[in-house]
Amino acid sequence: MGLAQTFIRILVLVSATILVVLITDSMSFADEESSAAPETSDMAKEILIDWSVPLLILGCILAMAMIGASYLIRDERETNLEYEMGWTEGET
Repeated sequence: MGLAQTFIRILVLVSATILVVLITDSMSFADEESSAAPETSDMAKEILIDWSVPLLILGCILAMAMIGASYLIRDERETNLEYEMGWTEGET
């Protein structure tokens, strides 16, 4: 178990290092001086027009996950159902 955990920690560390190097790469910030600052209307256009379908799909997936989670945590043992519904021993 210790070897697997060590391997996973090393893998996470290497992945994080690669991500940091790629994000902070000077190539992505090379033409920063010449580019204009982004505007709020451009961001709104990107979100509402260009990304509308992926955001809709993501919302549906998250809604299904929330419904599934609420179904999984529901306690359906007979004693709890009797208590919630107010049933007595003789009723059913």
